[in-house]
Amino acid sequence: MKKVIILSRESLQTERFMKHVRAHQAAGELNYEVELALYPKHLELIDAYKPDFVLFSTEVIAWKPELEKQLAERGIPNALVKGSHYGTAQVLRIFNDSVKL
Repeated sequence: MKKVIILSRESLQTERFMKHVRAHQAAGELNYEVELALYPKHLELIDAYKPDFVLFSTEVIAWKPELEKQLAERGIPNALVKGSHYGTAQVLRIFNDSVKL
C-alpha cells in the first residue's frame, strides 16, 4: 500500500481533517497508509516513514518553497491541497485529485 503524508500545522482544522481521513480509512475508502507530519518538525517523520507522496495543507503554504526543496532532495512528489477542499474535509476528492502515484 502506498504511503502518503499530510503536512500541516497543529490546529483544530488539521485535527478535524484527520478525523475525516481516519473515518474514510476505517470505511475502506482510502487505499493509502496516511500519516500526519506537523511543521516545523515534519522531517523527522518524513525521513522515518519514507512516504511515496506528500500533501501540503493550506496551513503550510507560506513555507511551500522550502518544503518543496526538502522533498525534492528526497525524491518525494508533492501537491498543495485546494483550500476549499481542505477546509470542508473533502478527503476522497483531495486524494483523487491530488495524489499522483
